[in-house]
This record gives sequence, C-alpha cells and structure tokens, in this order.
Amino acid sequence: MSRADEFNAFYRESRSRLLVQVYAYAGDTEVAQRALADAYVAAGHHWRKLCAEEDKDAWMRAQAFKATGRAQNQPSNPWYVRARKTDDSHRPLLNTLGALEPLDRHLAILVHLAGLDLPTAAREAGLTDEAATESLARTKAAFDELGVDQPLTSALGRLRLDLSEEPVDRARRLQREGNRRRRANVVLAGLMSLAVVIGAGALTAAKTTKQPSPSTQPAPSSPTTRSPRQPPAAVPTPVSTVTADLLAPVTDLETFTRPRQWRLAGTSLDFGTSTPYDECLAVVPSDHRPEHFWVRTFSTGQGLSLAVANQAVEVSRSSQRAGRSYRRLIRDFSGCAAENHQVLRYARLRGVGDSGRLIAMRYVTKTGVHPQQVVVAKAGTANVVWVFDARLGAPFLDARLVRIAGASVRRICGEAAGRCGSRPYTAVEMSPPSVEGANGFLTDVDLPLFDGLIAPWVAIPVDATRSNPAATECDRADFAEAGAKELRARSFVKPAARHLDAFFGMTQTLGTFGSVSAANGFVNRIDSAVQSCDDRQLSLEVDSDEQLALPRGSARTYLIELTLAEDRSLIFRMALIRVGSRVAQLTFTPAGSFDLTSTAFTDLVQRAALRIAQD
Repeated sequence: MSRADEFNAFYRESRSRLLVQVYAYAGDTEVAQRALADAYVAAGHHWRKLCAEEDKDAWMRAQAFKATGRAQNQPSNPWYVRARKTDDSHRPLLNTLGALEPLDRHLAILVHLAGLDLPTAAREAGLTDEAATESLARTKAAFDELGVDQPLTSALGRLRLDLSEEPVDRARRLQREGNRRRRANVVLAGLMSLAVVIGAGALTAAKTTKQPSPSTQPAPSSPTTRSPRQPPAAVPTPVSTVTADLLAPVTDLETFTRPRQWRLAGTSLDFGTSTPYDECLAVVPSDHRPEHFWVRTFSTGQGLSLAVANQAVEVSRSSQRAGRSYRRLIRDFSGCAAENHQVLRYARLRGVGDSGRLIAMRYVTKTGVHPQQVVVAKAGTANVVWVFDARLGAPFLDARLVRIAGASVRRICGEAAGRCGSRPYTAVEMSPPSVEGANGFLTDVDLPLFDGLIAPWVAIPVDATRSNPAATECDRADFAEAGAKELRARSFVKPAARHLDAFFGMTQTLGTFGSVSAANGFVNRIDSAVQSCDDRQLSLEVDSDEQLALPRGSARTYLIELTLAEDRSLIFRMALIRVGSRVAQLTFTPAGSFDLTSTAFTDLVQRAALRIAQD
C-alpha cells in the first residue's frame, strides 16, 4: 500500500472518533471541524514519520486540541449559525466541559471518549497517576453538580449526534496541503535562515565566552550586600518565652490527602543546625543574631513518592530585626539562586500574622520536575517558614498551605508580641518582586524547566548592541534602524547539556523608543512583516497565537515553523512585547520534546513584561 493510500485509510478510519473528541474539547462544531482538518494537514506533512507510529490518535489529539485556539479566532459563520448544530440538551454538558481546566478536560476526554485506561491517559496528558485521579475527581464533582443522570461516557458519546451534518474534507486535499508544506523546502536556504534566527551573537557567545556562573548575584549574607539604613532605636522587647513546644504538631498536616500518614521526622535543637533547610537559602538563620532558631521536618511516603515538609521558626530580638529577616527570606526564595529552580506564582496571605507570602516554584532533577511551595509569615519578633516539597506528587493545595501557616502563627503570635490574624486565611495573587541583577531582562528563576534536561541555564551577560540576535528570518526586526536607544541583548543557553542541539536556547533584545507611539509603530510594522512571512518564503510557516493586554502595554506571540528537510522542521516561539515606550523581542528555539506549550510561552512573555516594568 502506498503512503497516500495509508493516509487515506487512516483518515477514513479515524475521522469520526477524533472529531467528537475535538468537539468535546472545543465546544463548537465548526471549530472542531477546522481544528481537526489542521491536524490532518500536519499529519500529511509528517506522514513519512507518523505512518510508523502505533498510536497515531495521540499525536492527532495533541495537534487538534492545540489548533482549537487558532480556529476559534477565524470562524466563517456567526455564533448563532454555529450554535444551531448543538442540541439544546447538550449545551449544559459542553458548558461544564468548557469550564474545566484544559488539562482536566483533556484527561476526561481521553478516559470517557477515547476509552483509554487511566495510566495510559495520564501519560498522554502528562500527569502522574495520582494527579490524574485527582483530576478525574474534580471532573466528576463538576458533573455531579450539573446533575448528569447517566454515566459520563454515555453522556459524552451522545455529542456525536451534533456532528452528523458536518462536511467531510477530502483526504487527498488534506494530504496535498501537507505535502506542499514538506516540499516547500530548500535545505541550504533553511540552514541560512536558521543562522539568522538564532543570531551569530547567541551561538558564538555560548562557545567562545567563558562560561559564567549560573548566578552572578552575591550570596544573601555576603559582605557585598548593602547594609540597610539603621532604624530608630526600638523599644526594648521582653525576653522571649517561645519554645520548641510551639512548633506545629504532626496533626496539622493530616489535612493533606496523601497515600500514607504524615510522620514527624525530627526537630533540631535550638540553633542545632547550620545547614540550610532549602537550596534557595545560602545561610540559616536569616537573622545573623537571633534569639531562637528551630527546624522541624515531617515526611510521608517513601522512595519516589516521598513528600517532605520543613517548618523553620526564627525568633529575633526585636520586631524591626524580624522585619528585616522576613524581607530577606522573601528575597532569597523569590530570587532563588539555586540551579534549576523556577518561580511560578507569588501571592500575599490575608489573615496570617503581621504579613505573609506564598511562593510556588518547581525544580528539576534526574527523577523529574518537582513542585515546591514556600510560605513565609511574620508575627512580631517571629518568622515562620514552611517549605512543602511534593517530589513527584501533585502540588499541595494553596488553601491548605495557608491554613497550616495560619495555625502555626496563632500558636506563636502571643509569645512573639505580634498579630495573630484571623480567619478566613486566603492567598491573593500578586506579581513576584524584582530580582537583583535583572535589569529589565528575564532571570534564571523565570526560565522554563524540562523533564530530562537537568543542565542549568546559563545567562550570557547583558550587552549593549546595535544588532538584534533575537531577530528571525520572518521579521528581520532592526531596532537600531527604527530609532531605538539603549539597545541591549541577553541570551540564555545550556552549554553543559549533552546530546542537545546547539540551536536550543532563548534570546531577548530590549530597546527604548522616543515615545509610546513610536514603539507601537515599530511593533505594528514587525507584526505585518511576520504575518506575511509565509507568503514571501515557502519554507517558513507562521501562526499568530495570541495578543495579550498588559498593564502598560501589549504583547503578541507567534509560532514559526522552518522546514529544513522533508522529514525535519524547526519550531521557533517568538514574542513582541511593548511596555510603555520600551519594546522587547523574545525568541525561544526548542529542540525535540524540550518545548513549551502555547500557555507556558504566554506565561513566560508575561513574566518578561513584568521584568521590563520593574527595571
């Protein structure tokens, strides 16, 4: 059987079952039809490799689910025309599916529509079995609240009735479109384009520049740290009566649902340890002359399923000294100097002591990417720190973390002469604080982590430049020619990674224009150039993913595919970011499975905009 016949057979055999799955994910018949057609075109493009895959449906789902975001932006019929195809009895079902988190919706479709067993579905969705079980429980609770009176598998299966009149594309047309993409390639032209995309500066810097330390910041306790201004003389504080008996008991952690019960692993003597209880801390305690310092450790599970919680309590000699230690702890965790740590979220705690913060991060080791959450709270002369490390499990829930922090503070607040706070304890999302040395650029704690890639990011120092190493063949953005001043660039590479393509990395260029209007005009011109790129050069294909509204500007993201050979292409994720009169171009070049989802790249772009605003 020829490859064309194999593609036709796969299309006829798979279209019906895949279409209902994409419909359940998108909630719109036309969007589902267009997204699945896009996926089949991509399949035609990669058919020489895909035809040998045993599980083609998983590949198709990944392509089609991602394409629903693009298809929704260009519907050919108004919403009231498209809605006629959806049975009224199915609308509550689709609305509930649409209200789920995308990962929960994805998993529900795999289990209840695709008929996969839980371990297989979890692997395809990128979840652990435990996280998948929790996801299905959330989905079940949502549909229980809806009042679905039949098994979810049957309810979702009835969505096929809405698709009976959907037009069927011709398989040959879809494959021809895929073949057009594949043939629109000249290897030499592709390699030349690649050189422009990466920028000679980023590549040569990684090979010829002496490898800098992953963190150029001084240690928090180093002599180079600027001493804070001396506060007014504090009112003498009574001798502390805080004892180790006020640390949290193991029963406080029973609120967390884990496979096994928590156990108390140990409590240090007062000043009984000088080893940091977390990699982000250079020294402990954070107060150089505290009155008390304890660390208590709890654990549950064992081996790869081990989860650990550390509670540290520092008691200073005055509330002012405790305040300085509190700010130092926040700085050290939110700007973590340890390798392979990424700060994901930052929140302010309400109702917990004098002040509190929650920092959600993750780190990568040989065993995978691990979630970690940190809570820091101050009450009078005391600082209470919790570090929750779930290892390979799902992250702990914020609400439970905050309740534990609130209970810990209430035990100690009276003896520490601080506020005890009040219920309800809540966490309010806020922007992470600035990081020393960022200078308007992304930093190590902002960069993405990948399972299986433990070599640390190395940031090439920020350099003044007139060229733009972040430019791609599509935009050829020339900041200097457009009148930008203070033009600087920074690249991020992983030179210690073995068997990683040399083009993997990230480059950011930042320039300042004379006015907001001039900055907007530059962004609009580059956007027009990128949008028409695939018309000018057949080996390049552009997908405009999203436009983002920022507090002081806007951002646009793009997905650029460069065809190098018949069976090989490269993906580039690029963004244009405007904050006031400043414009940045950010280009990420993935390699193989070490790639970002559109959502993850959008989060990175928003973090880059924050760093620009903080400069």
